[in-house]
Amino acid sequence: AERDLPKVEAAGSTPVSRSSTASTGPGSAPGLTAIVTTLPQKLTGVRGIRRTEIHRASDGELAAEATTVWVWVRTSDQHPTRIPAALRAAWGR
Repeated sequence: AERDLPKVEAAGSTPVSRSSTASTGPGSAPGLTAIVTTLPQKLTGVRGIRRTEIHRASDGELAAEATTVWVWVRTSDQHPTRIPAALRAAWGR
């Protein structure tokens, strides 16, 4: 199974961000030392949904979160294409 994006791109496709929503909480501030966690929520067809959480390293409080919708495209012509099976398998989807 393959999670290495350069290898996936070399096989002929790449993700492109279609939309993103984000919110910040009271724990966010300039210079924040943070722990960032990003996990795919859904990988089907040509779309993937990814959730990102940013927690303060000092106490683990949620500082920000985001959800991003990705569309996979062929690198040869930029047309939508299915998410590679190897990538779906790597993420257990």
